Amino acid sequence: MMKKLLMAATAATALTATPAMAAPSIDITATAQVQRVCQLRANVRSVANGTGDQTIGYDPATGTSTVTTGTSAVNLASTTAQTLASLSGFGNGGCRLEVNTLNNFKLQNGSGGANREVPFNLTLSGGGANATGSANGTVSLNLGTEPGQPLGQTRSLSLTFPTAANPVNLAAGTYQDVITVTIIPNA
Repeated sequence: MMKKLLMAATAATALTATPAMAAPSIDITATAQVQRVCQLRANVRSVANGTGDQTIGYDPATGTSTVTTGTSAVNLASTTAQTLASLSGFGNGGCRLEVNTLNNFKLQNGSGGANREVPFNLTLSGGGANATGSANGTVSLNLGTEPGQPLGQTRSLSLTFPTAANPVNLAAGTYQDVITVTIIPNA
């Protein structure tokens, strides 16, 4: 009996003293960085205050931007706000809209000058916030966009003439200014 106990004790010691085998595995962590992204879409009215005639900019259905220019005719004799477009911002975080013009907030005929320019103001409105800009300024308005919003945040872009233009005092021809709207991620 003693011999059997001694053998059992020796076998148990051999099993507990054997080092454990290391598991043959490793861990790999996959990571991806998503940059802040903002996109802009506009429903441009061919005649100010009319219905939307042309959609330009970002298309959420395809995730692409194709047409990026549009034209809207305004009434020089009106001092009421004339809606040029509805702007929709899409993004995965806060974005802001900035609006500038090529001719510094003036419709111009040719190179401008006396009787060849009509100053105007631009207003971005909607969502409880408004921003207005005129000569030598940039219109800037924050949008609180969130990832996955199907419609984004929509703002109206309106043009207002401080005074009605008298066509008798203006040179004949087409008056225009290029309005550039840029959507920028907030810092």
